[in-house]
Amino acid sequence: MEVTFSPGQTASEFTDSSLNLHSITFLFRIYKLGPTPMAFRDVSYFDASYGTLRVNHADRDLYITQINTLDETLRKLEPARMDACTRIECLPGTRTDILQSIDDWQSNTEADQRILWLHGLAGSGKSILATTIANLFSERGYLGAFVFFDRDVKERNQSSNVIRTIAHQLGSFNALFGTSIAAVINDMPRILLSPLSLQFTKLIVEPLSTLPWTGSSVVIVLDALDECADRKLLLAILAAESIRLPSFIRIIITSRDEFDLRAAFAGKVHISVQELDISTERNVEDISAFLQIRMKEIRDANVSLRLPPDWPGDASVRALGQRAAGLFAWASTACHFIDGYDPQHCLGILLQGTPCSKAESALDTLYRTALQSIDLWDDGEFCADFHLIMGTILVAKDPLSHNAIDALLSPKRPSRHIISRLRCVLSWSDTEPIRILHPSFAEFLSDHLRCGSDSWYINTLFHNRSFAIQCLNYLEATLRRNCRDLKLSLAPVNEVLLEATSYACATWMDHVIDIREEEETVANILEKFLFRHLLHWIEGMSILKKSRTTVASVPLLHDWLRLHLPHRTKLHELIGDASQFVRIFASSIEEHPLLVYLGALPFTPKFTLLYKTYNDCDIPWIPGGYNRWPPSLQTFSGYKGRVTCVAFAPDGTQIVTSHRHGEIRVWNVSSGAYICASPIENEKDFTSVAISSDGQRIASGSWDSTVRLWDTGSGKEVLPSMRGHVDGVLSVAFSPNGTQIASGSNDNTICVWDTTSGCQVLPRLCGHMNRVSAVIFTPDGSHIISGSHDRTIRVWDVAHGTETLQTFPHTCHISSLAVSSNGKWIASGFADGTICILDAMTGVIENLCFHSGGHLFGGHLFETHVIFLPNSTKIASILMSDSTRVHVWDAISGTLLSTSARCMGLHGIAISPNGDQLVIEYGDATIGLWNVASAEEEEEYVQSQQRDSIISLAFSHCGKQVATVQANRTVSLWDPHLSDIPAIWKFDTSVLTMAFSSDSTLLAIVLYNRTICIWDTASGQQTTLLQRNNTSNKEVTCVAFSPDGHWIAWGCDDGCDDTTVHLWDLKQEVEISSTREPRGVIFSVIFSPDGMHVLCAQCDSTVSSISIWLWDTTSNTVSHLGLPLERNFFDFSMKFSPDGLYIKIAQGRTEFYKGNIQIWDRSGHCLVGSRNYLHHECVLSNPIIITHDAWIVHVETGTVIGKLPSIVSIRHFAASNTSIAFTTKDQPSTLITMHFPSTTLTSREMWNPAAYEEDSGFEHDFYCGSSAEETSSGHNTDDSDSDNLAVD
Repeated sequence: MEVTFSPGQTASEFTDSSLNLHSITFLFRIYKLGPTPMAFRDVSYFDASYGTLRVNHADRDLYITQINTLDETLRKLEPARMDACTRIECLPGTRTDILQSIDDWQSNTEADQRILWLHGLAGSGKSILATTIANLFSERGYLGAFVFFDRDVKERNQSSNVIRTIAHQLGSFNALFGTSIAAVINDMPRILLSPLSLQFTKLIVEPLSTLPWTGSSVVIVLDALDECADRKLLLAILAAESIRLPSFIRIIITSRDEFDLRAAFAGKVHISVQELDISTERNVEDISAFLQIRMKEIRDANVSLRLPPDWPGDASVRALGQRAAGLFAWASTACHFIDGYDPQHCLGILLQGTPCSKAESALDTLYRTALQSIDLWDDGEFCADFHLIMGTILVAKDPLSHNAIDALLSPKRPSRHIISRLRCVLSWSDTEPIRILHPSFAEFLSDHLRCGSDSWYINTLFHNRSFAIQCLNYLEATLRRNCRDLKLSLAPVNEVLLEATSYACATWMDHVIDIREEEETVANILEKFLFRHLLHWIEGMSILKKSRTTVASVPLLHDWLRLHLPHRTKLHELIGDASQFVRIFASSIEEHPLLVYLGALPFTPKFTLLYKTYNDCDIPWIPGGYNRWPPSLQTFSGYKGRVTCVAFAPDGTQIVTSHRHGEIRVWNVSSGAYICASPIENEKDFTSVAISSDGQRIASGSWDSTVRLWDTGSGKEVLPSMRGHVDGVLSVAFSPNGTQIASGSNDNTICVWDTTSGCQVLPRLCGHMNRVSAVIFTPDGSHIISGSHDRTIRVWDVAHGTETLQTFPHTCHISSLAVSSNGKWIASGFADGTICILDAMTGVIENLCFHSGGHLFGGHLFETHVIFLPNSTKIASILMSDSTRVHVWDAISGTLLSTSARCMGLHGIAISPNGDQLVIEYGDATIGLWNVASAEEEEEYVQSQQRDSIISLAFSHCGKQVATVQANRTVSLWDPHLSDIPAIWKFDTSVLTMAFSSDSTLLAIVLYNRTICIWDTASGQQTTLLQRNNTSNKEVTCVAFSPDGHWIAWGCDDGCDDTTVHLWDLKQEVEISSTREPRGVIFSVIFSPDGMHVLCAQCDSTVSSISIWLWDTTSNTVSHLGLPLERNFFDFSMKFSPDGLYIKIAQGRTEFYKGNIQIWDRSGHCLVGSRNYLHHECVLSNPIIITHDAWIVHVETGTVIGKLPSIVSIRHFAASNTSIAFTTKDQPSTLITMHFPSTTLTSREMWNPAAYEEDSGFEHDFYCGSSAEETSSGHNTDDSDSDNLAVD
């Protein structure tokens, strides 16, 4: 039993004495559970996440649930709407035999059949029966879900909606089910994008199977399954997987007896098959009873006609029953027809002629009679309206209201004028869309042989083409940029489009793709529309929350164009660009409609037709622009630790990744959603992963010395951990037939495991003298190849466990191995960047390939990853010390065939079975999906003006210059509005840091040799050189200009406690002051707005703590503010409020961990604390900031002005008041600047940083000098101080 407590009520309110008793008393009174209990037994949480409390009362478990919270989670499943309130059910006393048999079946808990398939002819009353069954079990509290298909409603004819709709209804039916299903949603946020089989397992089978259930059967009703458009996979799941459901679940399916349904359901031991026989006497009696009741209703509704009390008489009812031929659809439609202006006249029309013996003929005769009764077929205008409106109703992908039809078609006469004459076959109202009462009428009209009249025949191909044109014309007149006058913000967009606009946006492409004749009639209209409104349409789809559907639909349109309009090359080019656009920027576009223009278009290659067509002055722009699409088609992210290994599933639809911090994930290639994750967390890191040839099992190796075997679908272990190694497992591989796993270990040995029992097949294979870093099977499974840090490659006979070959191909340790598809060659990657190609039989070296980037770095060697392309002699490789390119080699000649564009942080590689796609493991906890063709294109997708990486950058305060420091000891000064080669200053030593003066005329450059150079930015000449005493050994660590530009302050570090902060007068060129008080490393200095104080950030030599000091340069006194800060000073920045009274400090954010932002006064009181919302490359002084989730915010106006797409991974960042400059991890030597038009900067939509605190769990646990309560009462935080506190 379930009851609800009010939103916001906590568990303590149910466990604290008086309030507990009051609350429970109230609940018992409402639900009439009996007398108020004075005590409860076994009061406990079922799931605290959803406010569910379990109370045992009178030996019954009472679940008290905060349903609002649970509903919000379940709604994430995006279920199809199933409003059954208007559906008709059987009349009392009819269909009693079949209803009783169904009731007996569901109540028989010992029955083996979990599914009842009830099939029958069109019109036999299956849907009415299904509704009756659903209502019957709903009244008894047994109905878990009721899903009814409709071929005319797109939302209800898609198999992709079925599982999640059932799960949503089951979760709403019972709080136990709901809590379990909601847990899955939270663990797998994108479960609705996962394959149907996984949805069925995760959302239905597993949640229901793990729950204790002692009640009656739970019934799921699926009506009209034959009207599901793409049901092949759904049928397979229902037929094969439903046997896994717990015994208390019963599924009732109704449909026509179609071939694929019979093939799926017939002969299955767990499926009961039953025909709805319309020829039985009982069925005839039921139809007669139905007619009697409906005739009485018609008679009572027409009192003024003074029809006889027994009208129309038993004879007429029997005659109608004979003509029905056992079909309830005929009887229902006939009653609608008779219920006209003159029921007696209409009845007479129906009773003319002889009854038909066949069911379909009976329906056809009825439809002809109904249409003939409309005596307007000689009127050309009426016929034209009939074809226009009925043609639209038949071809519409979803039912439309008469108002929407009028908006889309602009008919001469309102559509309701014609549909009002077709009430016997149509259902509609002012608030409901127009629906055909029975699918057989649509089939009758669209089949010329059946309807037999040109006046009635609806050519659906013709009307589909016409309606496609009407939709395009409507959108041409309706769509525009920002059609809902939105403001860019972090808040979800909940706008609604007009019905006609929503329909046209969602379906015009479906209508166009269905055109099969006279394609040229739509070509010009389509081209005009796409060149004016393509991006406006994508915006509209984002408003409709359907952005992801464009990823699949746009390529389908592209295929249609190539087939039907091959000569429309410009159209092909534009849609080809659009296919890339919607896929690469899908995550941005679905987040906010305006990001089509503000987050995606600026990063679209400048040479594409799409960019040339839609770029304008109101869109942020990048000088020079992007040259081509990035190599990565899609980025996968969202896990806790760095990826350690990647593998492709054999069918290429899934990717498996292993991670540090102990996790394995399975990803869907097409959607980017992660399908399942292993339940193991916080154990020792996974090092390697492999997937079996049938895709059903995953093997993993870990530093805990174990090999584990997982189920791909559920993410659960299928065997106990396999233990045989005494040190970490570094590599695992499946045999080709999936029966064995080989593992290489840090203990220098190899183990071979049986995948059925988990036992070792052979004794441990010994011989290597150092760790075994790589193991693989040969293609025939007869041998294992191993590579080791002892520099040897060994080949082992699997049958006998003997070593058959040993070779020393190189003088460096082996990091990876690959074998060609034909088994002839072995490729080995070495730590110095060398690749050896060996003869697999003899071990003789055939070729050597050398990465130019292979070298020692800091005394450590790096790994080289190699793979063979399937059925090819090509090898793809990545060298981790180079980490920027994919190399493709010819194994036979050893020549380098191609080199990809640079992409920072490439750490691993795998290839799809068909050889078309690569999955690349990046070093920043993400992976990318590439086309192999992209790996063979060397052109950079952003043009680099130089070869050396940029290691830091700064924007001048005027916004007219950007300074960059390169790894080759140069400083460049750029015009951010141009992509020309900049002014370059070369130094003999490394550059540590730099800073612009407030008027942007000077640039201070700090060198490693304890020198500070002051340069004139206009002339490029050095104006001042401050060289420290070489005997001091003090390294200058930071520098800052005073607000008036007269002074500079810098901090030093000499590795001892004699650290100083210095103040230099630039005009007099003398040091005017210094202080020795802060002890340790000074890593940041800033001036107060009046220039009289310098704020210093200092850490001690062990980097164990950070302190903030305030230096009064007038009195030369230093005060320790005593701010207790976290030790992470690498992502640290400070800023004064405009009046200098408050200090804002940001620290601690990295790519993986949240920090905090605090506002302090000068006495050391923390006034405000929040999570750090800054990107880890941002500082508080940036006029434009990037948040950690890539939103771009103009600080002065508080305006959200854009968002970086997922293809941009910031490495270094700087900003002016109107522009940002950055480098990316995959383009480290390229400076990218992005400028924002004034229209973007003046939006009135304010950014709210507090939104980042909602899910942070942030607490004020770092106060100093006063408690939170004291701070709240002791400091005025009303509106009068708001300007001072708003230091941004």
